Amino acid sequence: MKKNALRQQETWLVELTMIGYPDMLTRPKYANVLGYYLNAYQEKKQVDVDDYVIMPSRLILLVTKRDVPLEQWLQEYAQVTALHIRKRLDKDAVPVLKTYMGAAIKLFSSREEALENEACWHDVSYRIIATEADFDGALQYIYSAPVKAGLVSDIAYYAGSSVNNRAGIILTEINGDGEEEDGWLDMEDGEDDD
Repeated sequence: MKKNALRQQETWLVELTMIGYPDMLTRPKYANVLGYYLNAYQEKKQVDVDDYVIMPSRLILLVTKRDVPLEQWLQEYAQVTALHIRKRLDKDAVPVLKTYMGAAIKLFSSREEALENEACWHDVSYRIIATEADFDGALQYIYSAPVKAGLVSDIAYYAGSSVNNRAGIILTEINGDGEEEDGWLDMEDGEDDD
């Protein structure tokens, strides 16, 4: 597990929780949407993703704000990911929901309604990381989430985390000289095939 030093910019613990669709965020087609747009916003220099974990129904991030207010970035990120997750759900929601729920349930009848209601994000929360103790606590929260949920016995075995970075999210690290370094892993199926 890596440990980053607090930067001069604001670092935040962000959590987005999905509602209405069972345990789908860890599926590659949906996790890739999350990763693709995290990378896009990092390339636009709006945020840096320090650590993350993609849980079946929520995304937990440790991000450093850059060129835009966190609230603005978070609103844009929630809207765009909801729209693209919804587009993918439109293609396969009925079979998925029948499998898990026994009946097809759709929360929103159109893409416009989905975007207006931020589709599937129910609870979006964030708090500033002000001290090293807050930072350590946030890392512990992120790294322990899959273990506490009973998904793995050790974070090292969990694919959807910054420990393994199988989602291919650009992670910004601090090297020994105090300079930032970007690491890149290729993402598969990042964009929709429309």
